[in-house]
Order: sequence, then structure tokens, then C-alpha cells
Amino acid sequence: MWGSLGVGVLSIVLLLLVLAADVLTTSSLVFSILLSVPIAFSALALSRRLTLWLVGAALAANTLAGVLNAAQDHATTEVSVLNRVFSGVACVLVGLLVLHLQDVAAQAASSAQGEARAARESALRGLVTRVSAQESGAAVLARAVVELRELLGARVLTLGALAHGELGEPYASDPPGVEPLAAPGSPLPPGWLLHPNGPRAVSLEAEGGLLAGRWRRRNASELLVLAGGAYDARLLDEALGALEPLLDQAALLEDLRGQRRELERRHAVIRDLVYAFSHDLRTPLIANALVMRLAVQGAYGPLDPELQRSLVNGLGANQDLLDLAEKLLVVARLEGGEPPLDVASLDLADVVRRRARELEPRLRERNLTLNLELRPAFVSGSAADLRRVAQNLLDNAAKFSPPGGIISARVAREGREAVLSVRDAGPGVAPDVAARLFQRFRGGGAGAGSGLGLYLARSIVQAHGGSITYHRDGGESVFEARLPLSIAAPEAEPALEARA
Repeated sequence: MWGSLGVGVLSIVLLLLVLAADVLTTSSLVFSILLSVPIAFSALALSRRLTLWLVGAALAANTLAGVLNAAQDHATTEVSVLNRVFSGVACVLVGLLVLHLQDVAAQAASSAQGEARAARESALRGLVTRVSAQESGAAVLARAVVELRELLGARVLTLGALAHGELGEPYASDPPGVEPLAAPGSPLPPGWLLHPNGPRAVSLEAEGGLLAGRWRRRNASELLVLAGGAYDARLLDEALGALEPLLDQAALLEDLRGQRRELERRHAVIRDLVYAFSHDLRTPLIANALVMRLAVQGAYGPLDPELQRSLVNGLGANQDLLDLAEKLLVVARLEGGEPPLDVASLDLADVVRRRARELEPRLRERNLTLNLELRPAFVSGSAADLRRVAQNLLDNAAKFSPPGGIISARVAREGREAVLSVRDAGPGVAPDVAARLFQRFRGGGAGAGSGLGLYLARSIVQAHGGSITYHRDGGESVFEARLPLSIAAPEAEPALEARA
């Protein structure tokens, strides 16, 4: 294909040759008509400037040759003048035709480039769409290798992370049955290891058609892609630019998955330790309580009153430790995502009634009155876990009610829910403490102590598909647990009881 410079030089040479022939011959030979040939030839250069310059030069040459022919012939005839006019018109017409052809060619080339660019962009969009559909970081890289090879038309494509001049994980090559261009752990040619100036760098080795692209990823190792039997370095560069956000995301996903696996491992270790600690702690505590109880009951003979008081206090402390060990076991089970144990349909009102009877000695100590308003409300759940919820809420109310105060416990059905609400006239909690009232190991105000009671109540209720809240109502603290009903029991009159 003629270059623009070559076409321009040849056109000028032709123009000079025609001018020389026209000057050296008589006007009757009409050599000037050939001045349009260089103009027509300039169409190959697709340069409007060259064409316009040649039209002007041809008109000037036509005029110059006419003057010189007239001087040689010592006369100017009408025929020679008309020949010169027709030659000039021909040069102009040929020039206009060449300019039009150049415009048409430019439009066709622009249209072809637009179609090629649209096809290229469509291919890149399809590449991104198919790669982005993958769920994991490893799947993104594996799919990217397949799609890049098909896009480039490469014989084989290998991708891997750069580490100490070698390929490492993540690593992939396609197609599987073809020998990869570089294996993990094998040394790489120095040319592939040159650090790119920008975020990406693509090079082409003409021999054998090898494309090597290397680019940096955010917070991850650099990746190297090798495409054998491919020649379009620009397409590879554009493809890597389109995939860059996905590859960065893939690296982030893999990092997050690794962190999650590590957290799950640590969580499992801590849960197992809590299980072992709580289980092993209960055995000596139960044995210790049995010995102290027998001693208080006189099984080992009369006791000094001071020693007996110490043993009674020790029994209370021992029981607190047993309760803590039991809570830790429940926490470990709930945190491990284990479902409630021994799930059955049970009456929430009966659960609360039984716990209220167990609380009577403590109520008498503080001169507290417990009012019960219990309607049948059947829920599906673990009796042991729901007893703990009722116990924690009633214990919490008894602990923070002023001496001589009144505690109200109510069970009722509201819509499709069973509602347990416990009210007490205690001081309540500050708004900033209320926001973290059901969290682990929070302290201060209602629910203080081991910091696990209300947290366990919320965890158990949520494990049963319900919710628990706290609010102040008319100077009273109100804890309200809601659980989904399992069996609709017939309405019954409220069972009003008072415990002093």
C-alpha cells in the first residue's frame, strides 16, 4: 500500500514530467490534458491538502506551459486557448472528484472503525458480564482465564500471581489439556519481570505470538498473564483494564474468606474451651455443695454458729458459680448456632407459674409481692431454655425492685404471638445503658451481675423466632418477650395470684 509521502512524491514527479513534455511540444499536441493524472493519483494518499495543492500546481503548470508554447509559436490561436481552458477545467473537475472520493473513503473508514470499536466494546462487556457472574474469587480468576483466551484467540493462556520471580497462587491455565506457558514455581524470563510504569503493562513478542501482561492489584500480589498465539496487545490491555475491578474484588473476597475461616477456627476453639471449662467446673462444684449441705444439716456433728453461717454463704457462692457454669454452656451452644434442645409445644403461662413458685423464698426475704396474670399461650420451644428466660426476667425484677414493691408478670396472646411481660418499680436504666442492655457482659443498672442473664434471654428468644425489648412505662421497668404461637388454646380467665 502506498504511503502518503510516496504518493505525494510520485504525484509531483508526474506533474513535472507532464509539464516538461507540454513545454517541449507544440500546443497542438495538447499534453496539458495529462496534468489531471497526478491529481487523480493523489486519491491514494487520502490527503485533501495534497489534492488541493496538486490542483493549484496543475493550473499553474497549465498556464506556464501555455505562455511558453505561445512564445515558441510566436502566435496564440483560439484553439490553443480553448485547449488550455479545457485542461484547467479537467484538472478542477478531477480534483473535485478526488476530494469527493476521499470524503467517501474517510466516512467508510470511520464507519468501519466505529463498527470494529462497537464490536470490541461489546466483546469486552460480555467478558465482564460473564466473569462478574462468578461467586468466589477463585471462580472469577478461573473464568477470566477462559474468557481472555477466547477473546484473544490465543492457543493457550496462563495466569498467576508473581512471587519472587515465579508464578504462584492464585494460578490458572486454559485449556486444561495444553501445556501451560509457565508452571507454578518455575523461573520466568527477565523480560516478563520488568516492573510496569503504570497500573498495567502489556508487551508483545512477535516470534511465536506471545503476549505478556502484568499489572498490580490493590492490597494483593501482582498478576501475570501470558497468551500464546495472540498478537493484539491493545485488546489484552483493554481487557485487563475492564477486568481490573473484578480482579481486585476477587482478591478482596479471597482475603475475606481466609479471615472468615480463621475467625471460625478461633471461634470453634473458644467454644470448645468454654464447653470443657463449664462442664468440668460443674462436677467439683456439685460435690462441694453436697458436702457443705450435709455439714449444715449436721451430718458431721454440731457446728459453730460462725462456721455454719460461713457454710451457708459458701453454698450461695457455690450456687452462683454453678449458675454461671450453666450460663456459659448455654452461651457456647447458642453462639455455635445449635438449635434449641428438646423442642415441644408447651404453655408459656405454665413455665412462668413454675418459676414464680421457685422465686417465693427470695420474694419473702425482700417483702415483695408478685402479681400473676397468666392466660394459656402455647409456643413451640425448649422447656429448659424458656424456663431460663422466665427465671432471668423474674430474677432481674426481684433484684432491682425496692423492698415492699410489687412485681407483675403477665402472659397473654396478642395476634399470632405469645407475650410475656414483667414489670417492676425499680430505678430502671439510663438511656445510654438501655441501648446495650441485652449485650454480653454489660454492667450497671437492671440486668447487672454476670452480664449474661439478659443476653441469654434475648439469644434464647431469638433462637425461638421471637424478640425481647425493654422500656419504661409510668415509672416502671417493663421487659417484654414475644414468641410465635404454636397451638391456639381456648381463652381462659386470667389467673390472678399474689406471692408475698
